[in-house]
Amino acid sequence: MSSPNYPEQPYDPNATAQAPISPPGTNTTTNDAKLRAQEKAQLAQEKAREFGNQMASHPAVKQAQVSAAEYHARADKALSQYPAMN
Repeated sequence: MSSPNYPEQPYDPNATAQAPISPPGTNTTTNDAKLRAQEKAQLAQEKAREFGNQMASHPAVKQAQVSAAEYHARADKALSQYPAMN
């Protein structure tokens, strides 16, 4: 079985067809992409916050909160009969 025909050096640092490397911190494309990503993330957070506020003020959610509070109060009262469990 013959060995594969791979070059010894798959990457030639002196090749002229390779893109120039920008110094760190000066790559405007990367910086622009970071800024756009940050802006998108901020917008997504704002939308999520707005949606969360809408959900919290929904009547069904408010009713669920009241029911949960009542259940919690009943459970506390029932468990108060067993001081060792508190």
